[in-house]
Amino acid sequence: MATPHVPNYTVLALAATRRQLTRLQKAHNSNLKRISAAIMSLAENPYPARSKKLANRPELRIRVGDY
Repeated sequence: MATPHVPNYTVLALAATRRQLTRLQKAHNSNLKRISAAIMSLAENPYPARSKKLANRPELRIRVGDY
């Protein structure tokens, strides 16, 4: 019997992030599902292959289309 996969990390969304996603939803942005999926995939792999380090900060960024 297979056990469900449990992510290694927890994704925390800042209030600013939630506001931006709400704005995208209100604009009926077609990329919203892809953006949300990319954010949630960070729980599985917080360092995806195409991530880039932010200048003068320890964090990384990922891109989904134009976002």
